[in-house]
Amino acid sequence: MLKRVAWRIRTNAPTRYIVNPNGGVLDDTCSSQTFTVELVGNRYNPHHKLVVQAIQILDSESPKNIWKSTRAKDPEYVQTINLELSTTLMNLEFTQQFWTRSNSRIGKPLFNA
Repeated sequence: MLKRVAWRIRTNAPTRYIVNPNGGVLDDTCSSQTFTVELVGNRYNPHHKLVVQAIQILDSESPKNIWKSTRAKDPEYVQTINLELSTTLMNLEFTQQFWTRSNSRIGKPLFNA
């Protein structure tokens, strides 16, 4: 039996952040998803919040309508993870050097646990 999990990104400042993709479905064949978060107009505020929510999709449920279901309104069925937002200012030259170094590490962790 294929296990599926729907996920989505939520924020209290939707006009300030572009998240791509902002939701999707994970299953046994695809157990991870990469997404990007872009700050619009460099208008960061420490009171902004970004959360990842996930819920298991039952066989009788449609992935397109899962977030409208009654189970999605019940915190017992939805896992919520708060993401910590911050901003780091760096000059363009440093950013380009960092990008060049990090591209040589594609597929390798940036930090060791």
